[in-house]
Amino acid sequence: MFREANLSDVEAIFLIERMSFFNDQFSRRRLSYLMTSSKGKVLVYERHKQILAYAIVLLHSTHRQAKLYSIAVKPNERGYNIGLALLKKCEFVALKLKKGMSLEVRVSNLRAIRFYKKAGYVQIGLKKRYYDDGEDAYIFAKDLK
Repeated sequence: MFREANLSDVEAIFLIERMSFFNDQFSRRRLSYLMTSSKGKVLVYERHKQILAYAIVLLHSTHRQAKLYSIAVKPNERGYNIGLALLKKCEFVALKLKKGMSLEVRVSNLRAIRFYKKAGYVQIGLKKRYYDDGEDAYIFAKDLK
């Protein structure tokens, strides 16, 4: 089941964050802020009342595109298309606001790059030294219709 996250979900999302990313991790405080901000949506996928995946979408009213800020699936739940289904839910949120979707991804994250390309995203640019450790990021985007 997909739903919007609430503050009681912070710990579960934080744990998925820790399991999924070694750099640039969100703190509990940052996750709480994103859940309560009018500029963002945090969606979760849960089964049997356990959160298995989450995604964060930024929705600035002045921007032409929504931004997929983060998406992660528990490692033992990967490979079952949960991430793709969650991405589609995020796209639906953006589409309702008549926005496209953009994102950044580490140039070394080949698995994520394949995932986004398979979902119809196109590389539109490069941000040099985007991440805290100095790694570059590809910029991907998708028009939603």
